[in-house]
Amino acid sequence: MCELESPVIRKSSFREIETHLIGLGGGNQEDNLRSISSLPNYYLMMLSEDEFLNLVFLQNDGVIAIAPHGEDRRLRAVASRALRLYESGETELSDNWNLESTFKRLKEHNPEQRGFELPALVLRDARGSEREYDGARWYIQDGCHRALAYAMTVIRGDVTYQPQRAFCATASISAACPGR
Repeated sequence: MCELESPVIRKSSFREIETHLIGLGGGNQEDNLRSISSLPNYYLMMLSEDEFLNLVFLQNDGVIAIAPHGEDRRLRAVASRALRLYESGETELSDNWNLESTFKRLKEHNPEQRGFELPALVLRDARGSEREYDGARWYIQDGCHRALAYAMTVIRGDVTYQPQRAFCATASISAACPGR
């Protein structure tokens, strides 16, 4: 029996995820890789809408307005808070978090097109307090900006959700995965 709920596309590797992160650019690949390196299994999976909206979002001072301490950190709740702020004109959360520019970057990629996919997210098993939310299985290790923007467009009804790919680092094993 498969220990993973999401449809597994195929087995992946730490090296493939590293290459993916380097190709995306940005500056926190080292932290992301360190965080997933202790997990023994890597997969490329397809996330349903429910799985996507149940991803656990980061929590730090820069996003406290949308992921406050003691509140639901699943992407659905965080995106709903972000939409309220966005629609009220409060878009500057911190130096690294501007809802307007995050939203604009997504729209440049035409999320309305059939078969739209974000660059694959990088997820890891949720742990500790990240697991306290019903349906929370994965923590977004890389891709919070793009996941948030896409979730906002889905929740607002601008687009119909299309399944998204994600690299997952996990302690679980997938019996359904070719090359297990």
